[in-house]
Amino acid sequence: MKGYGIVRYCLFSPTYVFMSQSSDARQKIIGTIEYLISRKTEITIKIEGHEQPFVSRIMEVNYGGTSSSNEGESTLVFEKLSPEEGNAICQSGSRMMALFSLRDTSCRFNTRCLSVPGEETDEGFVASFPESIDIREKRRRDRRGDEIPDFVSVVVKVKDESRKDRTYELEIFDCTAYGLGILVRDKYIDILDMIEVGDKLRDITLYGAYTIVKVKGTARHKTKRTMDGEDFHVVGVEFDEPLKDFKAV
Repeated sequence: MKGYGIVRYCLFSPTYVFMSQSSDARQKIIGTIEYLISRKTEITIKIEGHEQPFVSRIMEVNYGGTSSSNEGESTLVFEKLSPEEGNAICQSGSRMMALFSLRDTSCRFNTRCLSVPGEETDEGFVASFPESIDIREKRRRDRRGDEIPDFVSVVVKVKDESRKDRTYELEIFDCTAYGLGILVRDKYIDILDMIEVGDKLRDITLYGAYTIVKVKGTARHKTKRTMDGEDFHVVGVEFDEPLKDFKAV
């Protein structure tokens, strides 16, 4: 994917910034944005003047601007913010910072809200295209000191009560070489009825920026958590073999 080049540039540098003034850098920014869209990567949004972070995804990018009020501009279309109160805070002209992870790097860019949520698209809001992406190297090691990829999502296949396969793409709460915590928000809560503690999970796929790893494991716990006023569950999975023994696919 186009976005992979952005990671390779920063492996030997703690900080790297792509500025869109050059055509080469702009292509790297475009590649990264398109990668985020294709992977439906969750992005943390911080609105200037407000401490609480919100969560969204980029749904599409418009080159040259299809928005009637922003003709000629390249723009991003974000999903509505979660929690819901973020959509009342986000106003046209609001300055925002978008933060996300790509394998060994933490990334961020500044953007500006161009339409309030629901004004130009029912599903979300329009924001300005980033002029730059700030990339900071993030060497990730688990609690035992093993360096592992910075996975951004996990796909789990389970069987429902009628024994039909169900597939869920979920967030990762935490991950080590020996297991992971799968974050289950309310809209996916039905998966908890399909996983019992002690169940073997034989089809788990971990996705990083350019690493895909298939693993098997055992469900060890289902725990309800609360963070920033939001309730969610974490399914703890112990891998059958340490992650370092698996090869990327």
